[in-house]
Amino acid sequence: MAWHLDTINAIDLVYAADFQLRSKDIIFVAEQPVTRWDRAM
Repeated sequence: MAWHLDTINAIDLVYAADFQLRSKDIIFVAEQPVTRWDRAM
């Protein structure tokens, strides 16, 4: 199962506070467009 957290919406941050992680859970943080631009420069 996969979850996507959109931190632009403040209500999603409230839900994230109750989100529980378990051992061996994998967290993926996608890069932002500015990061890709910075790498290209």
